[in-house]
Amino acid sequence: MNYLANKNCRINGKDYLKGEVIPATEMNIYECERLVKFNILVELPSNVSAKALSISKPTERTVSIPIYATGESVNLSESSLITVLTICQMPVEDAIEQIEQVTDKNIYDLLCVLETRTKVKTKLKKLDETLLDRAEDENNTEIQAPIEEFDNKDNDGGDE
Repeated sequence: MNYLANKNCRINGKDYLKGEVIPATEMNIYECERLVKFNILVELPSNVSAKALSISKPTERTVSIPIYATGESVNLSESSLITVLTICQMPVEDAIEQIEQVTDKNIYDLLCVLETRTKVKTKLKKLDETLLDRAEDENNTEIQAPIEEFDNKDNDGGDE
């Protein structure tokens, strides 16, 4: 008999994600009963094999964040939003280092709007020029960066 993880769990030191099939051999019968009782596991019919069971993993949710300066919105996955918020909390040097690794334009767009530190904004401008050059080389549509609209504002934000 097999079980389906209804929630993320750890059984005998091994982590299982929601939706994974867990063979009954991984635990004793009492532990199985207890986990089913607490709705952590779901008992699968004995005629269903682990390979025959096709469960699609849940898709990551996207969040739409409006950018009021441009009137547009940026769609980010939860993990991308976490990346943006993490970069905004980092010390300047670490943030600059992380920004160099940004490949998602939506992350870049939101960072341009949120960042107030002068050194980080300068790095974003340089990255913007690189993205524009790359777009022209690849004959892509023009990439417009919202950072230019915020340059005219007197917002030092302090970066030291």
